[in-house]
Amino acid sequence: MNAPSDSADLLYFAYGADMHPEQISVRCDNPKPLMVARLPEYALGFFGHADRWDGGLESLLECSGAELWGVIYQVSFSDADYLDACQGARLDGTGAYFQFPMEVIGLDGNLYSVFVYKKSSLGEVTLPSSGYLDYIITGAVARGLPEDYIQHLKQLDNKPTLEPLPRKTDLNKMLAGGHDCNCGH
Repeated sequence: MNAPSDSADLLYFAYGADMHPEQISVRCDNPKPLMVARLPEYALGFFGHADRWDGGLESLLECSGAELWGVIYQVSFSDADYLDACQGARLDGTGAYFQFPMEVIGLDGNLYSVFVYKKSSLGEVTLPSSGYLDYIITGAVARGLPEDYIQHLKQLDNKPTLEPLPRKTDLNKMLAGGHDCNCGH
């Protein structure tokens, strides 16, 4: 992976489906994976329901003693705007997710100021579909997350997937408020 550059780009910490090279490359013009990183005292949880993934959607949640692993991407401001649209993040706080500033610890031991997406309202814990979890795991493997964390992901409870995922969604409908699911999160 690359080292952070001195450009005016942003650093995005992806801990779920956006770790997957296919998904992030569809959402961003030129995302640069910089390094694997961890967020201490946070864990991965699944809440709500997304038709696209046939189950709960990921969010980070505070959890004493836990570590949430992911990848830091360098993205442009226009890519961040598109990511906001895909996540349903709105400036007025009414979206499904919001952009949240955090500091993560890179594999090099340094702190990095990043933005993450966190669900605006968690609601009930919901199982992710096996297809969604597999997609997240494939991204974690592709980005070189630690093997013990990948094994942890493989052991998470999930519900069986009966069809290929992700289902296709219409981003234009979502941007117009006509769809309650995020475009891939």
